[in-house]
Amino acid sequence: LRGLGLTEASDAMVCDGTIWLLKNQQTAGNWPVIFAGDKGGEPLKSRKPYDAIHSSWVCCQALRDRDFQAAAPTSRKWAEMMDRILRQTSFSTLEYKPTW
Repeated sequence: LRGLGLTEASDAMVCDGTIWLLKNQQTAGNWPVIFAGDKGGEPLKSRKPYDAIHSSWVCCQALRDRDFQAAAPTSRKWAEMMDRILRQTSFSTLEYKPTW
């Protein structure tokens, strides 16, 4: 919806979605990982690295404005948060030996 130019001020669904995302953001800045059929909210370290960062990546993208200015303060904050989550989840450590 943001990609169509809608904002919290112009669309109730964007406003409701933004409020829900902000209410569910955890203290560390991430969002819980919830799969169909599970209780969700498990600690980041109990999830696979991709699962641990994917929800936060998607939520951050949903909250971003759509002018995509790399120098914008929101872009810098997003990069800082993703760096922190990547360190917490050891995403750079492979769980398998690449065959290529």
